[in-house]
Amino acid sequence: MGESTDEHSAVADAQAPPSATAAGGALRRRGRAPTLTSYEVSRANATPGATIEPRDVQQLEAMARGQRGRYRLSPALESEFQADMRLSARTARICVALLTFALFVSAPLWTRLIFATPVETAGLMTVIELAVMAPLFGLLTFVVARYPTSEGVEWFLIGAFVVEMVTVEIVRYISRSAGFEIEPSIAVTVPVALMGLARLRVRHCVMFIAVYVIAMLGLARLWPDSGAHRSATAWLMEVLLLGMVLLSVVLMRLSLRRQWASTRLLEMMAYRDALTGLSNRRAFEDHYDAMLQALPRGEHGTLLFALIDLDHFKALNDHYGHDYGDGALAEVGVALAGLARRPLDMAARIGGEEFALLLYDCAADAAAARAQAIIEAISGLGIEHVASPTGTLTCSAGVVVVSAKEPEALSDAYRRADECLYQAKRRGRNTYRLLV
Repeated sequence: MGESTDEHSAVADAQAPPSATAAGGALRRRGRAPTLTSYEVSRANATPGATIEPRDVQQLEAMARGQRGRYRLSPALESEFQADMRLSARTARICVALLTFALFVSAPLWTRLIFATPVETAGLMTVIELAVMAPLFGLLTFVVARYPTSEGVEWFLIGAFVVEMVTVEIVRYISRSAGFEIEPSIAVTVPVALMGLARLRVRHCVMFIAVYVIAMLGLARLWPDSGAHRSATAWLMEVLLLGMVLLSVVLMRLSLRRQWASTRLLEMMAYRDALTGLSNRRAFEDHYDAMLQALPRGEHGTLLFALIDLDHFKALNDHYGHDYGDGALAEVGVALAGLARRPLDMAARIGGEEFALLLYDCAADAAAARAQAIIEAISGLGIEHVASPTGTLTCSAGVVVVSAKEPEALSDAYRRADECLYQAKRRGRNTYRLLV
């Protein structure tokens, strides 16, 4: 039994366990070990506590190696990939929108100098350029810069260029009616610029090409007697150009997927302990700081921080060998992950046989019950350890409650928890010491 400054017990809900990779060597245990299910992964821009299933890891590995046909991701990873692609395309999309905005704002000057726009259409052109297109692309530039990862903004981007494409074609037909001819190829620059620079998804590019063809054919039927219709040669050139641009987009997206998968795997390695599948010390430090900031201010905003050390672990390694010890660590990782089930909780291996557990918004009167649950979870694994007085692997824990009213850095919380852990060790191990 552990000692606590508060004897009330209330057990909070908990988060799905990350998996641990079992090391070589079968463990001698009483009872059955928990199932290894998923990897816990920390990311600077990911939802805290997000998990990646083992099959997702296999998908990423296959994609990073460029295996044939391995370019499909699970819905969660696909959503994450698309958000990252939109963020990486932010600068390019801003440049495309800003350049288009600048072209329309300055159009009343350069169109008259270069094209010698007829007087009959000059007024209409000015209204379209300054009252419609310039404000549209000015707004587009702002929203792309402000909300780069939004899928809605991507659709707005596509819609704006559809409007530009249709407007350019309408102006071309009106100008031809006034005796001024504009080359049909000017309209195809819109889908080429969008697909080549804005880094759209392949399906969006295909959709945009389809809209382009339908719009061009539809407008041609509105002016059946116009001399501005495209010739068969012009259509062939446009189809070939759009086909080549689409092919380059497909190849670029496949390359980006491989690069992204490699980067994602490296991030997992940087934030995950390879043996247990838990978060590592780096991820735990980042998570602690983030959760301390996220705590509701007031009396009820608390974190439970537990520092856990396996008892007589060196003796276990010496007696059974390191393979057995690695397997024991993996089993302990799964057990601790079962105590950190809520999205903002975290279990981590911070070095050797030392683990840490952070429970978000855990009330002080529930701390004793949670601390006792840690001790029981490890002893309940029934991992044989003949060098231990109990005959099985146990742990000791130092547990502290961090309040939002008096927030403290991880180094301070760690120091207090380490002192409690030392007291628990001195009291005979297989117990905890709680400081509220």
